[in-house]
Amino acid sequence: MAAYYYLVASLPALFLDEESPITPAEFMAVCDQWLDADDARDIHCLMDNHPERAQAACIHQWRARETEIRNTAAHLRAAKVRVDAEPFLQPCRELDLYTEKAVAEAMNRPQPLERELGLDQLRWSLLDDLSRFDPFGLPAVIAYALKLKLVERWSALTVEKGRAVVEEYLTKQLTEMAV
Repeated sequence: MAAYYYLVASLPALFLDEESPITPAEFMAVCDQWLDADDARDIHCLMDNHPERAQAACIHQWRARETEIRNTAAHLRAAKVRVDAEPFLQPCRELDLYTEKAVAEAMNRPQPLERELGLDQLRWSLLDDLSRFDPFGLPAVIAYALKLKLVERWSALTVEKGRAVVEEYLTKQLTEMAV
């Protein structure tokens, strides 16, 4: 397994609640420069929202953890409205108790935005774990890529965009009621 000391050491720090100092395009350009071809391809798959095409074991590990998070959230949401969760679940390994507890804590937060933040804070923590034993290898680069995606997601959430989504939804609902 290759070590990418220079790449990992040169990447700017990311924080979930701050704007990213690097764009996804800049990150991928740096990866193309420093990673071997297979690892660069996996990063592109990840950043282009096609992780299923990637070959790296750590990406498969991450996808399994993400499925655990989503399945646990689906179970909790289904229980709240008293419906069967089974149609909403994806195949996954047995649930990790830490993940199950952390998702439950996040889902118990009073506001939807707070719940999403709690889930993404859990994801951030799990990404730290993903790279813990190989801090300059591909897992660290993968964790950085996924954290960058989280930061970009949160940076895109603005009050104005939220209002626009609500207005669009309400307009659609009113239009359908009028028909």
